[in-house]
Amino acid sequence: MLSNAAQKENLNLNVFLDLNVGMNRTGVRPENALTLFKYCEITKKN
Repeated sequence: MLSNAAQKENLNLNVFLDLNVGMNRTGVRPENALTLFKYCEITKKN
């Protein structure tokens, strides 16, 4: 994973969560956004 590679190099990664606001081009659906955010938080701590 990218997070593992960053940890090996003692780097922090900035993450942008793209939210699909209805145009259906990119992003995560709003109802899934909190789950993705929580996953990023958990991964950050490992």
